[in-house]
Amino acid sequence: MIPDEIKQCISKMFYEGYPYRLMHYILEKKKNFQISFQYLQHKVIPRLGLKRRNCRIDIDTAISLAVSEIQNGCNGCENLRRSLKIKYHLQITRSLSRELVRILDADGIERRKGRRLRRRKYISRGPNYVWHLDGYDKLKPFGICIHGCVDGFSRKIIWLQASITNKRPEVVADFFLKAVDNIKAFPSKIRCDPGTENGLTAAIQLTHTSDKKSVIYGSSVYNQRIERYWGWLRQSKSDFWINHFKCLEADGILNVSSQIHKLCLQFVYLPVIQKDLAELTVLWNSHNIRKQNQGDILSGIPDVLYHYPEVYGTSDFCIPADDITLNFFKDQCNHEANLFKKIDEDFEAVLIELRDNLNIPPVIDSVQNARHLFIYLKERMENLLS
Repeated sequence: MIPDEIKQCISKMFYEGYPYRLMHYILEKKKNFQISFQYLQHKVIPRLGLKRRNCRIDIDTAISLAVSEIQNGCNGCENLRRSLKIKYHLQITRSLSRELVRILDADGIERRKGRRLRRRKYISRGPNYVWHLDGYDKLKPFGICIHGCVDGFSRKIIWLQASITNKRPEVVADFFLKAVDNIKAFPSKIRCDPGTENGLTAAIQLTHTSDKKSVIYGSSVYNQRIERYWGWLRQSKSDFWINHFKCLEADGILNVSSQIHKLCLQFVYLPVIQKDLAELTVLWNSHNIRKQNQGDILSGIPDVLYHYPEVYGTSDFCIPADDITLNFFKDQCNHEANLFKKIDEDFEAVLIELRDNLNIPPVIDSVQNARHLFIYLKERMENLLS
């Protein structure tokens, strides 16, 4: 009898695209569940209704979900295929995904065409050897700032957070410490630009490692791992949000010079964008990096490369941290970080009351609903403050 927990684990790995051999390895070595590979592949997986090929799908359902995903900013045939697979357990072929995108998102295809930069070769010894930190400011004109971190070896996203600022040292350090607390360890090195926003994070890293080489400073354009991800984010989602906010401006709905408008936009859209970033993190961390003819990049799934480095002949380079050390660092910046990650409390309290009167949840389920709520809130606040 297979426990429900193991069944859920198998289903999760299946829909995230793990090969059968890797699924078997994880079950035996990491989950301590003994099962033969043949029994897993030919008995357990079919009994769970999991199929890689010849899956029967309702084409109307596929089209409906594809329309919804594309309207909410899903770009590209591979992103669409994997979104449907992971979020809805609906497996469509690559050819069908390409056809859906060609029909439903012709404008997006033209917009994404362009030349690609040739990038330098890069080598990282193993997971947690180097974390690459950087801020993303393409949405900053609208009051939305993103900060992220990528592991140099596995390309796994360590964090991806939307906030009202990514320039405060306390905020960046708070993201860093939460990631460190999650694995109870520090990376061997961090790479970031020499801006003041990274000063506190660098000080924490240097204090714990006692190694001046554990912080690598350099211009953002040379921070290759995270810059590569920002390019993918622009194609996958942020371009959609930029166009959405510019449409609000063009329609005379949004005035970015108005503090009321900007605060209302942050209140409505920050939870929506953070939800998108969480979904994109799952998509990225579970996608299969293809083998390259040139370069030193390992092929594989970022989550697998990060959590199971022994499969690739390397090991984890993290530096363990105890709770006393972590609590000491967190006490230094947590309170101030929370102050800089929120809009004005009095203004927010009024917006929450107005939103709750409409029985609308904190996280809006669609872009159009977010648009309607933003219009309603900014008009009400303008009337109240006029």
